[in-house]
Amino acid sequence: MKFAAGIPYLLHGITGGGKTLVFINMIKYVISKGYKAIVLIPEISLTYQTVLRMAEHFGDRVAIINSKLSKNEKFYQFERIKNDDADVIIGPRSAIFAPVKNLGLIVIDEEHDSAYKNENVPTFNVRDVAQKLSKSPMHPWFWHRRLQHRRHITGQWKKR
Repeated sequence: MKFAAGIPYLLHGITGGGKTLVFINMIKYVISKGYKAIVLIPEISLTYQTVLRMAEHFGDRVAIINSKLSKNEKFYQFERIKNDDADVIIGPRSAIFAPVKNLGLIVIDEEHDSAYKNENVPTFNVRDVAQKLSKSPMHPWFWHRRLQHRRHITGQWKKR
């Protein structure tokens, strides 16, 4: 299936229906084309299980960004990203600002979650930031919630 740059896509399915495997395959695809991926998760508590799942497929090419890291750990992760030592960046909303070169895919897992809206200054919504970032080439991205005027993809890769 071909994806158009800058167009948001919805990956819709039931819990345990294989959505994660679908976006893992999309990440593999963009990496094979020389691009990187950001996987956003709504809560820091989900980081560990997401990292384990991604590490099964991408090994040490996974970077983690979250507020629970020490300053040294954050510095190390950002250096890995800047130096192209990571293909997949995982974290909550702040990970959208990671210094990723050749960004090809942004996955916003559970996009409907209010955790993606930063109410403090500077205020932002991750969805809006992702839309701005997606104006560059090779930028399909997924949401996990039904939204109007979006292209839908089921877990079986069929358009709706």
